[in-house]
Amino acid sequence: MTPRKAGFRSVRERVRRFWQAPARDERGSAGLEVAIGAMVVGAIAAVAFDVYAAARVDTAGARMAVTMADYVARDSTPNGNDMSALGQYMHQHVLPAPAHLVFVVSAAHQPTGGNPPALLWDDDTLRYGDPQETTNLAQECRKRGDSGWRQTLLGDASNPPMVKLPDDTVVIVVEVCAALTLQGSLTGHFVSGNTYRIHAAPVRGKGQQHPASPAYSSLDERLLGGPATRMASGPAAPAVTVGSA
Repeated sequence: MTPRKAGFRSVRERVRRFWQAPARDERGSAGLEVAIGAMVVGAIAAVAFDVYAAARVDTAGARMAVTMADYVARDSTPNGNDMSALGQYMHQHVLPAPAHLVFVVSAAHQPTGGNPPALLWDDDTLRYGDPQETTNLAQECRKRGDSGWRQTLLGDASNPPMVKLPDDTVVIVVEVCAALTLQGSLTGHFVSGNTYRIHAAPVRGKGQQHPASPAYSSLDERLLGGPATRMASGPAAPAVTVGSA
């Protein structure tokens, strides 16, 4: 092969490689784009799943707050074991997704004669799920209540109540806090967070005795039959109809 032909062949080979290089680069970049697109679609799907699950849990929390408040407002001596059974039933059958659940039940009274309203009692022992998670939920429920309904109905030393209840009125206030478990969430608490719902129901009947704090059958059962035990082997749920929000 003459030097002239060899040089021409070398130039032609370099031109051929130059035009084929972009095609190889395009195939590589296309594969990278597909991988990144799949990750983005997966992330969006996970976020959408958690938002939808949290919305359903929030809606169920509103129904559970109404049901528990109505149930406790019926009796001047609420039965703690029946409340626990009702809470367990709703945790197992009303929540649409696996979640930790806490009820904070309180009674507030507006005395006669212009006296300031008072908190009669509150109870946050109705907890269902992991003990540490439910402890955190109970604390969050109380913090939200302190800056929410307690300021509205009870006020404090420097601020009067924003809403004046009729004289000698007692209301039962139920707060419901829930958090999706790892089994019920694809992103943990990164997207969904915790849900909070509240409902207040007046105690029924004119001149009715102020409701006492919930009575449990024994202190041992209340302390030893904690949330994990109640989930597995609590007393049978009373026959009630879950209300709508």
